[in-house]
Amino acid sequence: METVLSVVETPSNMSLHEAEARRTKRQSSGSNDERTDDEGRGSGDVPNGVFLVAAVAFLGGAVDLLVGLLLLPTPLLVFGVPLAALGGLKCWAAVGLFRLRARGAGLVILLYGVGVLVDGIRVVITAGYGGSVAEPVVRILFALGIIGYLLIRTDRFD
Repeated sequence: METVLSVVETPSNMSLHEAEARRTKRQSSGSNDERTDDEGRGSGDVPNGVFLVAAVAFLGGAVDLLVGLLLLPTPLLVFGVPLAALGGLKCWAAVGLFRLRARGAGLVILLYGVGVLVDGIRVVITAGYGGSVAEPVVRILFALGIIGYLLIRTDRFD
């Protein structure tokens, strides 16, 4: 008796060339027959999850930019300049993410990854002094969720 294994074409076992061909075909056809519940309703082809991540990243960047700019005329200028620059970079990455650009996704993944490292250091230091580590752990889990989601949706970015 022979066992026949059938391979279902899924994104996990699809070659890079096949994925590129599928994306090109999807973009050129313009049809939305393959839409899922995760895809945007009125925002073109931007999935709702990517739209939500872009909005969160943009709001966080705008807050960082505003706080950094408010620190510029104070003696805390040393902290204001890098914070404002980081906020501007987050906003730029969020706009790229909303436009489904690979650089936007890469920057958001990089920025959230750096945030995970910083929060990991905070967990170690706070735990060493016997403080509460709940806030940095929640931030780490949130950032890892965003990074994981964007890595899953990488086939949507150009």
